[in-house]
Amino acid sequence: MTAVIGLDLSLTCSGVALTDGSTRSIRPHCGPDHPARRLNEIIGRLDGCLRHGHPTIAIIEGYNPGGHQGFTACRLGELGGAVRLRLFELGIAYFEVAPAQLKKYATGNGGASKDEMVAAAEAAGGRPANHDEADAWWLRHMGVAVVTRHADDEHRQALVANLDWRI
Repeated sequence: MTAVIGLDLSLTCSGVALTDGSTRSIRPHCGPDHPARRLNEIIGRLDGCLRHGHPTIAIIEGYNPGGHQGFTACRLGELGGAVRLRLFELGIAYFEVAPAQLKKYATGNGGASKDEMVAAAEAAGGRPANHDEADAWWLRHMGVAVVTRHADDEHRQALVANLDWRI
């Protein structure tokens, strides 16, 4: 059986949607003054989530190449690389979804706000504690729709059908 996990990666608070649909936040104690220690802490805590429910596929929100984060984007890239390496080591396939595609899938609007993403997740039965968990919940939702070849409405079915999943 295919088990899907959703990952919304961030250096301050990463959202994780576990294979059972529940969500978690990973907030590192280390700050930007200790970048390697912070990466180690995030990966260590993520490891427990990756072993819970034995996921076989992870859906990750991709980078925002048009963002204006400067140096922070480099640090986020380091986190993304470390997570992708860990998924590879554990034999978990992963697929990336652009932020605008995720928002469009969740709300119908590729420019949806964080509050709109949380509200949409709650309306669809999710229980995210914050916007990071809401994004992770929707990433998992997309992955489950692809694996089962069934989305909960025609709009979402068309969106996932047009993405290059290579599952």
